Amino acid sequence: MRTSLKERIISSLFVGVFLFITLCVIHKLFIGKADWLSYSLVWSIAWTIGHFVSKTITTMEESIWKILGYDLIIIVVAFILLAFVLGVLCDMASWGETVSNIMVSFGMSMIVSNKWIRD
Repeated sequence: MRTSLKERIISSLFVGVFLFITLCVIHKLFIGKADWLSYSLVWSIAWTIGHFVSKTITTMEESIWKILGYDLIIIVVAFILLAFVLGVLCDMASWGETVSNIMVSFGMSMIVSNKWIRD
């Protein structure tokens, strides 16, 4: 059953805010990272976008392998585009680390948020 756009946006924002608060507490209090705010923000935004994209592309009649194939194609294309933008256009020195941090959370969210895992 497909949900409306409003419900998908609200659920994605809820997941993003919850993850941001959780990561802030974990990184500030328990791990003691110096860049806890930026790390939490990047992970929560990437996870929110991945959750929204995953909920948008899944339907009831698709098989598990087809959904995983779509997810992997989207993850690879997003990785290539983000690596190009950060590495070539922005000329960042640490573009590999930034891309990997963003894509790990985006990819995990895409795979975990699929309808077949939730059902």
